Amino acid sequence: MLLKLCRSAPVFLALVILMIPAYSPAGDIKIEGRVFAEFGPLAGAEVQVFKTYEQLRANSPYLTSSPANEKGSYSLQLEPGTYYFIATGKDGEKNFSAYHGANPLRVGSRNLWISLMAHQVKQPVYTDGETSAQGVVLYKGKPVQGAHVAFYTMDARKFKGLGFLADKGLGFMQAVDEDGTFNVRLVPDKYVVIARSIAGGNEIRPLRKGDLFCYIPSNPIEVKPGKKVRIEIPCYPKADRLAFVESPEIKNNNYVTLEDSANSGAYGIKGKVTDSRGLPVAEAYVIAYRTGDAATPTREAENITRTDADGNYFIPLDVDGSYGLVVRDTLGAAPRSNDMAGLYGEDPWQGISFKAGQMIDNINISIPDADRKLFE
Repeated sequence: MLLKLCRSAPVFLALVILMIPAYSPAGDIKIEGRVFAEFGPLAGAEVQVFKTYEQLRANSPYLTSSPANEKGSYSLQLEPGTYYFIATGKDGEKNFSAYHGANPLRVGSRNLWISLMAHQVKQPVYTDGETSAQGVVLYKGKPVQGAHVAFYTMDARKFKGLGFLADKGLGFMQAVDEDGTFNVRLVPDKYVVIARSIAGGNEIRPLRKGDLFCYIPSNPIEVKPGKKVRIEIPCYPKADRLAFVESPEIKNNNYVTLEDSANSGAYGIKGKVTDSRGLPVAEAYVIAYRTGDAATPTREAENITRTDADGNYFIPLDVDGSYGLVVRDTLGAAPRSNDMAGLYGEDPWQGISFKAGQMIDNINISIPDADRKLFE
């Protein structure tokens, strides 16, 4: 399968850029895990489960666990499905909240161990000035270098891939300054603000163990006309709880962690990006978006990755749907005349049909314009 360069669709490109081994019999699936803050287990915390982010915003949980014990342990049971997991608790007079970075989580037919990392809830601060959001990305109270901040509008189904900036078009991540700070102009609205930091570099790809996921406990954040809103975005390391907090491991069952699940079988779309001569195109961005249907295309970015030195890419997916692919060598504003950019297929609304639990291979993409970029 080939991607054909879409020179006549720069506007469209600007718009789109923006499971599991312990078997449980039929019925409810058992979920166990722990809730931590930076100081240790968050005793008394409650884990809340929501079927949609709208329910989360309305604080209308589908299910709430009993308070966690002194080791931060909780348990609950769920029917198979897709859910958002958060945890809330207190330490003295301070409120804490956790949002799992893999939300929404898919609960299948096997028992799961799911731990959550909580941060203190701090409300945004508003001052008069240019309509904008500014702040700092923090890990254990220290600024994070090399992080990227994304702003998602509330009509997003989940908050992955690229975010939104009105003056740069859909598909943008703001790189923080060396001191971890950022300052972004935005149109007045409510946004879910998320930051990510890739260990060992500034590349953009799906998070792996040790990368930082950063979520504001007070999300969504309202950007008000004529106001600067200042926020702190706290982080925790993906799949590395011991780096976040030192506390003895107590897991003594065969419930599968989300990390084990991801390592034992990933699902999505993969292939290779080449130029017209068949040579690999390294470090190109590949973005998956939901095509919707012809009447109501969603243009929702689902995930983003970069090709390796051999031009290979992998886009992890977990929800049924039709997905289109965009390939670019830059991110942010609409493609410029000297940018490499292309869409998968003849019709950008007719994407690749994907079913959860499926791996679609050999989606090999050829970009004629990459020849020019290779020799610049």
